Amino acid sequence: GFVLGVTGGNGIVNPDGNLCRFGKFGYGIYNDLSRITKPMLRTESGFKEIGFDEAFDLIASKIKEVEPDRNGFFAGARLTNEEMYLVQKLARAAVGTGNIASFHYINRGDGYRRGHMLNAPLSSLKDASRIYLLGTEINMDHGVAGFMVSNARHTKKIPVVLVTTKEKNAMEHKVDEVVNVKSYYAFIKALNHYLLSNGMENGLFLRDRVTGTEDYREQLLAEPVESLLKEAGISAEAIAAFAKQYNNEINAILIFSEKEISANATIELFNLAMITGKLGKTANGLICLKEKNNSQGLFDMGISRMKGIGSQELDNSEFVEKMKNLWNVNTIPGKVEVCLKYLMAHGKIKNLFIFGEDPAGCATEHTMTGYMKEIPFIMVQDYFMTETAKMAHLILPASFPAETGGSFTNSQKTLLEFDAVMEKRTGLDNIEQLSGILGKFGRNGHHTAKEVFAELIKLLPSEEKNETLALEYTMLDNLNRIFEYGCDSVVKRFEEEFNQQFINSVNQ
Repeated sequence: GFVLGVTGGNGIVNPDGNLCRFGKFGYGIYNDLSRITKPMLRTESGFKEIGFDEAFDLIASKIKEVEPDRNGFFAGARLTNEEMYLVQKLARAAVGTGNIASFHYINRGDGYRRGHMLNAPLSSLKDASRIYLLGTEINMDHGVAGFMVSNARHTKKIPVVLVTTKEKNAMEHKVDEVVNVKSYYAFIKALNHYLLSNGMENGLFLRDRVTGTEDYREQLLAEPVESLLKEAGISAEAIAAFAKQYNNEINAILIFSEKEISANATIELFNLAMITGKLGKTANGLICLKEKNNSQGLFDMGISRMKGIGSQELDNSEFVEKMKNLWNVNTIPGKVEVCLKYLMAHGKIKNLFIFGEDPAGCATEHTMTGYMKEIPFIMVQDYFMTETAKMAHLILPASFPAETGGSFTNSQKTLLEFDAVMEKRTGLDNIEQLSGILGKFGRNGHHTAKEVFAELIKLLPSEEKNETLALEYTMLDNLNRIFEYGCDSVVKRFEEEFNQQFINSVNQ
């Protein structure tokens, strides 16, 4: 049961079995003896251990004491697809509320939802004529993709261009050109403005595949380009040179990271890829890098107040009937038009259930912690005693993915399945705990991730619909990131320990 090291497996997306620094050096958490292994209830004298059945009874009673929409459910981007699915099923089928979200994406805009759309595969990097990195220290945050970029540069002599807002970027010594800007959002819009105002758009692509071109052109060109350039911190000459170079590249792949780029900047990036006719073409277009191992799963598994599993609309009658029949319920809650942050701020949430996130420990500002202090009952499921767990009234012990099994969906929309390879130390794993809570509401439970997966696939769309391509104008930037580390205490812990060890090694 003691982990001595971790090696990578050769997969479809990662054929060389490379590991990023998180996987290679972060395995120490498996051996940490401070891990929470039993349910813990807050008392006047501190936390005391209780049984799972008592914990599940308490959760059910708290939920039933209030109206359904006074409950809020949050799932973290480190959870498996199966765990996420059960969280939203608990909310929608058992409790009857659509108050479902992730602190990872809360208040950040909907533009990230399309991040995966028509992405170039990582394997096509070797066929690019030029690679652009926008807002990512790819060698630090996305090591496996970083290896592929560096390999393409060194073995195929493919030029790499870095666009960054940082004075010192960890990728500067690994690229051929650095473009310094003040705002990614304004930089991208300035590029789009230049291309459209100079008639350099790919008219054939726009005419045949894209809607909304003229409306977008009219709205964007109404903006003074001087304001965009000033905000971007770049000259008109530099924008012109970059726009011409990118537009003329036969195989230009632009890689961006959600950690650095806002939701509206993401939308404008897709506009750029469509204006130049590069989106979805061979060895061309965009590659979106998600911040967490299963950020994509949040969208796919319905961790949203606006959409259900498979990002399907909650007012789609066929989808609603599927859920009713599968879950044996009479009604399904629809869209929740108000952000859960607003609901918490205004005292509308009485019970808060947080699975695998640490908003109190990862917040960049403390208003969220203040909102949470006013909530009468908070349940947290996590590995360790996080800052959020310290605020909780009830703590459930989280099992590691290696103890549970299941699947993640990576940035390329590839499903990564894995089995449990370690003995669970929590008595019940996450799947069994969620199923136990569901059982208190008379809903069917599951014992394994494979059983959950067999159910969730019944709700996925029968066929993947072709995404409608449309230029969408955005008025303002919305870099509203309020949590670091993907709101995950494990990532925070690793970053702090890794950076300290790096500093120590340099000092020695």
